[in-house]
Amino acid sequence: MIFAVAWVLSRVLDPGGAAGTALDVVGTVALLVWAVEEIAGGVNPFRRLLGAVVLGGLVARVL
Repeated sequence: MIFAVAWVLSRVLDPGGAAGTALDVVGTVALLVWAVEEIAGGVNPFRRLLGAVVLGGLVARVL
């Protein structure tokens, strides 16, 4: 939910500078936490795989 709110605010308000960077960081960290939680405790293999794919995408984006 935090990622979704940060993403919507980023797109609707289109902030620049520190505010835009802060929204990006908050959204990325929220998505990172979600992905790790899915890998560790996903209710089924699909959710664990989805978490791993999202985590891989985040790592690729940061690098």
